Amino acid sequence: MLTEKIDLVYICVKPSLQGHGIGAKLVQIGFDKAKAENIPFALCAEAPAHGFYVKLGFEETKHADIDLVKYAPSNSGFGVFRLTGMIWYP
Repeated sequence: MLTEKIDLVYICVKPSLQGHGIGAKLVQIGFDKAKAENIPFALCAEAPAHGFYVKLGFEETKHADIDLVKYAPSNSGFGVFRLTGMIWYP
């Protein structure tokens, strides 16, 4: 079990500004810190961001599927929501 690691909690880039390297630059700050301390960099990715993090070099560790139907009105349109644990090693 890892005890020392850097955790990325959340980043958000305005949709109209996505695809310009802003998110990658933000994640690079974590990479630099992880490299300097020689510790892993971890996060939980939502499905739309999974490919972005894979492209940056993160590896999937595990995932959890959360059935949001249980917590929302029947006409809400909610379904299964996946969170994926991911890690990057310096």
